[in-house]
Amino acid sequence: MPMLKWWRSLNTGTENHLKTTEITLNSIEPSTIFEHGQISDLLNKMQMDVKSDSELKSEINNFIAETEKPLIMVPIFNFPSLPDPNRFELFDMLERNRLSSNFHIFDPTFYINEVGIENALASSGNDINHYESKFQNNLAREFINFIQDVAINVASGQPPLNHVFDFPRCSESFSGVKVISNKGWVCSQGRDTENTLNSLDATRVKFLSNSIHDTAGVSFVLPSDRLDQHREKFPSFEIGKYTFSFFARIDREYHNFKLKVFTGIKYIILEQSVTQNYTKFKVTSTFKFDSSEIRIGFMNPSEGMNLFIIDPKLEHIGHANSIYSNQFDTVVSINDSELIVEKSSEDNSESATSMVHIGFKQDEVDPGAGVYFNLSKEFLHDYDGQKPSGKFCFSFKAKLNRNNSDIRLKIYTGSKYVELEMGLSQELQEFDLEEIFDFTTSSPYRIGFLNASKDDYLTICSPHLCSIK
Repeated sequence: MPMLKWWRSLNTGTENHLKTTEITLNSIEPSTIFEHGQISDLLNKMQMDVKSDSELKSEINNFIAETEKPLIMVPIFNFPSLPDPNRFELFDMLERNRLSSNFHIFDPTFYINEVGIENALASSGNDINHYESKFQNNLAREFINFIQDVAINVASGQPPLNHVFDFPRCSESFSGVKVISNKGWVCSQGRDTENTLNSLDATRVKFLSNSIHDTAGVSFVLPSDRLDQHREKFPSFEIGKYTFSFFARIDREYHNFKLKVFTGIKYIILEQSVTQNYTKFKVTSTFKFDSSEIRIGFMNPSEGMNLFIIDPKLEHIGHANSIYSNQFDTVVSINDSELIVEKSSEDNSESATSMVHIGFKQDEVDPGAGVYFNLSKEFLHDYDGQKPSGKFCFSFKAKLNRNNSDIRLKIYTGSKYVELEMGLSQELQEFDLEEIFDFTTSSPYRIGFLNASKDDYLTICSPHLCSIK
């Protein structure tokens, strides 16, 4: 156990890793193989090195070239009924490179599935770090047989062996499922005989209690290669407009049960009823991909009830920062020392709008203070990647927190300020200006303020630029 705690500490990069190493060394007895000093040197010098797919592939190729021997990769076992996404990602990487790098794969998951987790892992399947002793002996015999098969394979010049477990796939969009706050319910994957829509496996949730945690849910994990593609195309992948859809059913008639979707920003309750027949559910909203997992949550479950979810899909419907429209990618403030600029999203299942809230730290702010929306790569693409100048109509919506204020808006075009005639109110109004804008200058265009007060709180949204020929 001390070595296991040290290994976990090394993998997670905890701040007190040195202390964990010290405790581990104090608990280890010298062995006939290693002196205590050698063990100490090993534990203190070992570091976690996370390599990219291409780096790992290169090291595997170099190792095979140096040894001139067949290589057998044994990935850490996974869980047949509910694969761990991180382990699944490692397995996928090996699978992709097996033929090009010419190595063999021996996957213990294949044999775990044959006997069941409760018989393969220690403590009746509850110890995910150790095999049950009888299973471990049987697994060793299977590995010896596999080594003999590899020898025959190499001698006959055949492609490398791939002895793996064929994981159930819940979706073409996602690589796996994560369970969140699973006290009072269990989750698994497998074929649902009632699914006549497609050949995909279902994610099954069995409720063991009527009461579960508010944050409980199943999260579908995007594969790493898809994330990389999005980040390459959209550098700010953390937030964007998406449609998330799936089919769901329950195995009994129960009208109080509801589903909800956590977008990374808030929960959206799905008013559509979950019935005994598969029904399609869909949410279009702003999704935020960070440490808070996107998930399907549950409301008012019934003990003993089973929920089946199939074919979850995530469709990207705009630039990652398209909450400002696809013409802009972020908001920038000028003279932060006098302004308080905050951003928020107001959205529902049909639309999403990013609100920029502006407060003032003092009365009569600097004449050059303001905010502007940075032109996106998508917008600049129409101008060969260069910032344009010419006649544009710049429009946006704005409102104020109070009446009887003297504040006015002005627009800096890149060469001059133009004061807007229409005043602000507590209701959103659309403002627009047709002018010659020069976006090439070092002093950017902006929305500025006249007669601002510390009591004013301004909201701006829906900016838009239209070229006028």
